[in-house]
Amino acid sequence: MGEKISVIIPVYNKAEYIKDCVESLKVQTDGNFNIVIIDDGSTDDSPSICRELAESDERIRYYRTENGGAAAARNYGLTKAEGKYIAFVDADDTVKPDYLAYLRNNMENSEAQISVCAHENVYPDRVTDETDGVKGSVRNAADVAGGAAKKAADYIDSEVFGNGPSGSKLYYFSGNSALKELLYQRRFMSVPWGMLTDRKLWEQVRFPEGTEAEDMGTIYRLFAIADGVVYGEQKLYEYKQRRSNTMNSTICTRNAAYYKHSREMLKYIKTEFPAYYPAALSRHFSCCCQILAEMPEGEKPMVIAHVRDDISVMAPKIMKDGEAGARNRSAASLALVSVDALKGSLKVYDKGRRLYLDL
Repeated sequence: MGEKISVIIPVYNKAEYIKDCVESLKVQTDGNFNIVIIDDGSTDDSPSICRELAESDERIRYYRTENGGAAAARNYGLTKAEGKYIAFVDADDTVKPDYLAYLRNNMENSEAQISVCAHENVYPDRVTDETDGVKGSVRNAADVAGGAAKKAADYIDSEVFGNGPSGSKLYYFSGNSALKELLYQRRFMSVPWGMLTDRKLWEQVRFPEGTEAEDMGTIYRLFAIADGVVYGEQKLYEYKQRRSNTMNSTICTRNAAYYKHSREMLKYIKTEFPAYYPAALSRHFSCCCQILAEMPEGEKPMVIAHVRDDISVMAPKIMKDGEAGARNRSAASLALVSVDALKGSLKVYDKGRRLYLDL
């Protein structure tokens, strides 16, 4: 059956969603796992719901802490995890039944330290998303595989990993070469969910506590020390896009922290992995474009001033970088006209902005 997987779920006021999240995990086809729920000082009905879930299933452990933020909750969960492998799932998301089995099999068959699957954007607040078809086309056009990506296999999933759509591909990145792909935003996202990791990696990396946008300050460091990353195309993580999401409700403070973590990433890559510095510039450029698009007028003026300066400096470099994504190069061409022109294009229509931001 293999080594145990510990699934860590940080919870803060997610009474409406946590049961669906846990139920999606309870029916996993991979039976060797446990669930670690960390209640980050919730003030709604989350504690009682989580206790009931833990009492009803011996695979579930429930812990309550004082409110310290998602980073602190995830870090605490790591101290309570039993498994050799670690997975994170957000309390308002769900996963498909083959999620853990797929990630485990890909990891063990490739001997990678990180296994990542694709995700599906789910929009509970609306029936359809008319930009999905356009968004998929833009993603496909921009998703240019780098030389570090090795296609490990073309296979029919039923012959290798059980149920799943036929013809999906598996990609293996040796050493820390996936770091470059992460920075260029090809396949990988700076999020802890949608992946399975070797517990050993977390002995060297922790989420930065006391700040927002903590994922941006963590995932690149994890990829930097990993010995091999495998990516599978199956969409087994269901990422729920809700208007009430934390990242959508704390735009100003979150983006200030996002900018800080992104600048720290630039310094880290320039010092430790100078060959990947152009990729780091591309990632920071994306960060700055997102902040420019989202921050309301008059909010965090110093942050906006730095963002504008960074965009102006980076735009010519992004235009010359053949590996930079199509969206970044398009944004850079507008920035060369003026940062205001770029800002206007990002703000002209909310769905256009969300198309760029992959929301």
